[in-house]
Amino acid sequence: MGPNAILSGLPGDRDTASLVLDAAERLVQTRGFNSFSYADVARELELTKAALHYHFATKADLGEALLERFAARFASALDAIDATPANALDKLEAYADLYLDVLRRDQMCLCGMLAAEYRTLPERMQVIVVRFFNDNEAWLTGVVERGQSEGTIDVAVSPHDAARSIVAAFEGAMLIARPFGDVAWFQATAVTVLNGLGSAALCRLAGSEQQRLQIQERDDEQQGCEDDHRRRPGCDLGPQSGDRTAAHVDGAEQVERRDEPGVERRQQRPGNDSSMRAGTTNPR
Repeated sequence: MGPNAILSGLPGDRDTASLVLDAAERLVQTRGFNSFSYADVARELELTKAALHYHFATKADLGEALLERFAARFASALDAIDATPANALDKLEAYADLYLDVLRRDQMCLCGMLAAEYRTLPERMQVIVVRFFNDNEAWLTGVVERGQSEGTIDVAVSPHDAARSIVAAFEGAMLIARPFGDVAWFQATAVTVLNGLGSAALCRLAGSEQQRLQIQERDDEQQGCEDDHRRRPGCDLGPQSGDRTAAHVDGAEQVERRDEPGVERRQQRPGNDSSMRAGTTNPR
């Protein structure tokens, strides 16, 4: 089962408590917690308010159960993403799809909606909302860290700060997209955020590859020069390893050997031309 299906819940037979939670979740995600009542839920499900109070004595109890269920589903969706063999950047794209799927139903992230009403929520609900965002940041931090290790993500800030930025960007994009009724607002934000995380890594990898190719090209040129030298004298190889420097002078190979700093000795070896420059001596 995919992450989005897990977050949406399973169809099929539902007990009354689950049906109440489903209806309440839809109302919160479209209106907010303070803008619906038990009467709204009872009307939608064709139940009496007494039946609702039987399962959830107070609205705070309903809200707490609602949040606990949503947080558990979201955690299961993240586990499903983790179970895929995708790289870190693809996992973040799947994370963005969780938000996008909710927005396509003209709803908001449940905890995002409740965060806007945080000051008016019962304390027990406040605790769960904060925990939800902390858990998301922790999961995203791990994904960013893995992305840095595998080379698909490169950020100038700490993984934790990057994770906070992702949550803030996605939640904010959902909020702004809603009055326009256009998911493109969210999609544009998600693409920008994810491309920003991956483009720096791609540039770094491209730079490393270019540097590797330049080194390889230089080594190939050096090897070609050495091969050419074996076939015909005159190719300048530049300084070689050790203390010997070769140079061809008028058909003779002059070898300089530096045994000690400041002391230079020269010796002549006949080259292909049997003649030697007159007056050439070996300094002692």
